[in-house]
Amino acid sequence: MESGKMADARRALQKLIEDDPSYAEAHDVLANIRFDQGNYSEALESCRASRDLTPGCIGRNQSFGMMSFYGGNRKDAAVALTKVVALGFESKVFDAQSLVLLALCHLEAGDPKAFARAQGDMRIMLAKNPQSVRLARFNVIIEVVEQLFKRSTEAALDRLRLDAARVQGMA
Repeated sequence: MESGKMADARRALQKLIEDDPSYAEAHDVLANIRFDQGNYSEALESCRASRDLTPGCIGRNQSFGMMSFYGGNRKDAAVALTKVVALGFESKVFDAQSLVLLALCHLEAGDPKAFARAQGDMRIMLAKNPQSVRLARFNVIIEVVEQLFKRSTEAALDRLRLDAARVQGMA
């Protein structure tokens, strides 16, 4: 979108929100515009507002959790992504990337039990969709990070080599 049109859209959305602060969709679109413009803290606040208006919405909790993670707020990310897993692990809107980020949050927080739950959930998803290359890659990420956390560099490298051989065999 052109810069001028983006600014117009942003102003229109801000006016909509001013007139009706409960308009969750306007907060969503404003979050996307702010993100696209590089205004990450403002995007996160719009995302938070949208999520707060619809606390049971998987997608909005997921967006908030992911944005919090990438913004460096692991605590908010872990809370939101844990809620996402509880709300909709089986849902079609659930993105398995949430499990990777959640596992990383738990590892960073030093919570091996919570890490193991996220890892187990990823394995369940992969078992239900064994042909999914994306899920297989996510699973590898979690396994490698776990080995690195345990300071098992050789085991992490072995896992990466195994996955590289698998990928080469697909080509």
